[in-house]
Amino acid sequence: TLGPGDEMITPIIKGTQDGTLSSGLLVSSAFIKMLSYWITVSSGMVGGIFFPTLITGLMWGQAFRIWTGVNEVVAISCSFVALPASFI
Repeated sequence: TLGPGDEMITPIIKGTQDGTLSSGLLVSSAFIKMLSYWITVSSGMVGGIFFPTLITGLMWGQAFRIWTGVNEVVAISCSFVALPASFI
């Protein structure tokens, strides 16, 4: 929660490619990331919103890719855009 999270993009993508990250793990990690970010921001910590939403969107997108079998490029690009775009 305290770091930007950009160093987790590559391990999430590679972990879903080689099967070490399951969809359940991704969904639970996304929920925990959203909850921990909300607690941190509500407690007064100052930080950006871009990378936490990017990582959370990536986790949801990769879980969706595992569930549906959609093309990986489509899943990653849509998930990178979907959650941050919801704020706009």
